[in-house]
Amino acid sequence: MPQAAARDRSPWPQFFIVGAAKAGTTLLWSRLREHPELFLPEKKEYHYFSEVQPSFQEKFVIQAVTDEKTYLRYFPQDRRSLLAGEASTSYLWEPQTARRIRACRPDARILILLRNPIDRAFSHYRMDVQLGIQPLDFRSAILEDQARSQKGWGISHLYLELGYYAEQIERYLAVFPERQVLILYAPDFKTGPGALLSSVCKFLGVDPNGLPDQEALPEDNAYVEGRHAWMRWLWKRHGLRYAGQKMIPKPLRQALRQRLMDRPAERPVIDRATHAWLLEHFEPYQARLEALLGSRARCLRNSHIRPG
Repeated sequence: MPQAAARDRSPWPQFFIVGAAKAGTTLLWSRLREHPELFLPEKKEYHYFSEVQPSFQEKFVIQAVTDEKTYLRYFPQDRRSLLAGEASTSYLWEPQTARRIRACRPDARILILLRNPIDRAFSHYRMDVQLGIQPLDFRSAILEDQARSQKGWGISHLYLELGYYAEQIERYLAVFPERQVLILYAPDFKTGPGALLSSVCKFLGVDPNGLPDQEALPEDNAYVEGRHAWMRWLWKRHGLRYAGQKMIPKPLRQALRQRLMDRPAERPVIDRATHAWLLEHFEPYQARLEALLGSRARCLRNSHIRPG
């Protein structure tokens, strides 16, 4: 039994997966939900501690919980020995989130999962293409995003800015002691998922053996794009996705999605010039990260996306 959970009386979650976006947080969140000593709500991304702009909710279909009572309702107050957590990837980028979490939960455990910033940005771009909200090629999408006069979660895509990890981590280390912050690296999910998840369990103070079959990872799915952008918008904007998860069996959900929402498509690729440009762009940010975290962060220099 996690000792902190046994005597905890605070209504707030005890740990937070804060990002980075498109770095593997959904996989981490889904695996931790399988642990009998942990409680994570079945919905990911509440964004309660972040500033999510109304324009983002309308255009990019992000639903944020802004009311304290509503937010806490997702976490049962009679948790007994369960350690409660949540995952919202806006928390790493949003400048005030670390301070807000600490104000509610000074003993919170913070999990930060990092990925090569080029791979992260390209995965982010591919997601937007699949959702039907990004019609441009990769380089043009970045340049358009960089040209926006206003920046923010919900105001712009933040394709590059979400990969400026050092300054984001520094905000957490400024308000939480290092022992409460765990830095994880996305490549470890490929090379040793069991070891990574074991380190997370030890960090949270729960039994590392509580998670089954941690060497098995989901295979990379065939690439698809949105068949109808309006249908994807309706599916996500009005919470139909989460209602469907409760009411419709998974095999039928997958069949309906493939039939109504997805169409096979050729995977986008990064051209060599754009890849070289991004390598140069991210170099000072990577150097700053290595100065902060040490040599372990060098693994993020390895891009797993091959330019075409």
